[in-house]
Amino acid sequence: MSKRWMMVGALALLCAAPTAALAGAESRVTLRLGSESPTGPFREVASSGAMAGLSAGFRAIPWLESGVDLGYFNSASVRNGETYGIIEPTTGNPVSVTLTEHWTITQFGLYSRAFIFERGRLGPFLRAGAATYTVRISQDVQTSSATTTVGGNEQVSKFGLSGGVGVRYVVAGGTSIGVEAVYHHIFARDTDVSFTAIGATLGFGSISK
Repeated sequence: MSKRWMMVGALALLCAAPTAALAGAESRVTLRLGSESPTGPFREVASSGAMAGLSAGFRAIPWLESGVDLGYFNSASVRNGETYGIIEPTTGNPVSVTLTEHWTITQFGLYSRAFIFERGRLGPFLRAGAATYTVRISQDVQTSSATTTVGGNEQVSKFGLSGGVGVRYVVAGGTSIGVEAVYHHIFARDTDVSFTAIGATLGFGSISK
């Protein structure tokens, strides 16, 4: 599935989610843990890292779950630990520095899951979402040949979309386990930020009959 069609599917699912879903017969809280891998231009500045997420959703009709979603993604910069020379702006003198750089992305938004070919305890699904993403890069001086003012943090908040696939398996009662893969695309001003998150899921709540 191309990224373009994944985004189209994401918008279609979100538009299909009715307000009635907020009074859903099935309510669930789902934890996600796994890894994230930068794609496209973002891969040139960030390496793979870890991800964690939490969602709370409701399911009023048999095939659709909707709710709110939180996500946290963390990875090192590709320049993390490199040593290079700079000109210290306060003195104009050359300084050799080694920086520790990290990227963090936090996500808050809405999501929908469309369950397809669900059979008994096994439920494959398509997932789509829209959210605000806060992208932050931190730079800390690990070592330097002289006093320097280099370092600090930069962050920006932008709108983004996500789309992916997954499957859940109901273990017992309202407890379920599963796995999902989701592509995230953030519309940043200078360059688009995109990455793929793959992780295991653990769900709790009620299961509709």
